[in-house]
Amino acid sequence: MRLLNRSIQISNATESDAQKAAVSKENCGLELISDKQSDQFINSRVYSILAQIGDLWQNAIATLTKEPEIEIWQKQEPNGHIHWHVYDPHIGKSISFVSELEMLSWLDSQNGRW
Repeated sequence: MRLLNRSIQISNATESDAQKAAVSKENCGLELISDKQSDQFINSRVYSILAQIGDLWQNAIATLTKEPEIEIWQKQEPNGHIHWHVYDPHIGKSISFVSELEMLSWLDSQNGRW
C-alpha cells in the first residue's frame, strides 16, 4: 500500500511540473513580440502624437490670426423691455440700444466693417 501511495505522489508531482512548464511556456509566448511589431507600434504612436501637435499648432495660428468679430446679444429687463448690446472689438467698447432697428441701423452706419 505504501508503494502505491508513493507512486501516485510521484505521478502527481510529474503532472504538476508538466502543467507549470506549459503555463510558463504560454506566458513566455505572450511576452515576446517581434521587432517589426514593436517598430510599427512605436511608429503609429509617434505619428499620432505628431498629428496632435500639428492640430494644436494649426488651432493656435488660426486663433492668433483671426479677425475680431462683433458680438451681439440681447437682455430682457424684469419689466419685459429688451435691450440690444453690441461689442465692437475695433473700438473695444460695448454699445447698448433700446431696439433691434436702432442696433441694425448702427451696424449699417459702420461703413460695411461688419
